[in-house]
Amino acid sequence: MIVTKTMWNARALLMVLMSFLATGESCWYTMNGRADHCHSLARRLGFYQNEEYYAFLIAAGLAKCVENKRTGIKKMHMLSDQWENMIKAENAENAEQFFQFDTKRFDLDAVINGETQINKCRFDHLAIRIGVKKAGESYAASVSDQIREDVAPPNISGLLSMQRSLCRNVRRMTYDVIVEDQDLFETLAIEYEINKNRRARERAEAKASSLGKRQRPPSTTATENGVRNKEGVFGTEEATALLQSLSLEER
Repeated sequence: MIVTKTMWNARALLMVLMSFLATGESCWYTMNGRADHCHSLARRLGFYQNEEYYAFLIAAGLAKCVENKRTGIKKMHMLSDQWENMIKAENAENAEQFFQFDTKRFDLDAVINGETQINKCRFDHLAIRIGVKKAGESYAASVSDQIREDVAPPNISGLLSMQRSLCRNVRRMTYDVIVEDQDLFETLAIEYEINKNRRARERAEAKASSLGKRQRPPSTTATENGVRNKEGVFGTEEATALLQSLSLEER
């Protein structure tokens, strides 16, 4: 991959916060999938909406959208090699000490709730460990173990300010990606709703089966326009309004 100027700028801003996080105690974070839990890298970086997080990663050349040729389903794919290249470029000598990558397949909802995992709901999570391992301290071997043990990310003084700084500085490049490929993000939003409803149905069916009873799966509820949901998926008007709110100087 040819790293453009925009990608370099985005990565430089990201590494400022990543290096700051590395000053805290070691902690695992999921890099893909849902971002509505405290063990999500998106949440740790200050992104509370999936589309903003993924749009930023696309701008940085750290993720891309991949379409399944058989099913036509689109999903975000993390570019692991680009993540490793970015980190090694900034921390050549200490990269392995402060950062570690791993892939773990598990049912996130079940792990969070302390329930038995359902095979159909297992998902390949790419994870990253960030921080210092203190001598004499024991740490979770994987992100799923950490979530299961209910180990919260460490408190780091000044983190909120750093998160706001990153989100503010990448605001323009993030919305440029969203507006440029609005259809993609609307498709991903719809698929997010479909997958969420499918997981809920399969979980209900599995519980009913384990009890030896028939249980009607929860009904699905359409969103206002088919693409928005409570997690904050943007429509064309919202993204356009945000761009218009930027001053000419910002543009």
